[in-house]
Amino acid sequence: MSILYYYYYLFYTKILPDDQPHFTVVFCLSLMESFIINGFLNIVSILLFCYNIPKWPLIGVLIAIIIVNYLYYYKSKKMERIIVEKPKLFNSNTASVILSVVFFLFSLLMIVTAPFYSKYLLERFCS
Repeated sequence: MSILYYYYYLFYTKILPDDQPHFTVVFCLSLMESFIINGFLNIVSILLFCYNIPKWPLIGVLIAIIIVNYLYYYKSKKMERIIVEKPKLFNSNTASVILSVVFFLFSLLMIVTAPFYSKYLLERFCS
């Protein structure tokens, strides 16, 4: 996660300059994490209980993730250590950038495909 934080931070300072890059990184990283977690939660809920989770509990998960990431990175000042250390995956910028892009694309894929897959599971197994 430190690698993702660092490369999201670089994105919001070099490519899309922001006046509050740390807050933006915490929010965007939390949003991407919540897409993945909420997608899996909904699919598991349908497979085990034939229950499609409504939007408000999913928004609650997002808020909880934002709070946890805020406390973990921002309040504890871990963000400053990450920026100074410049973490890399296998000591490679290329591998780190690829990991960040794959994480971003996977989270977007989850937000696009999870509802369709959930609907398919509901129709197939819960009718």
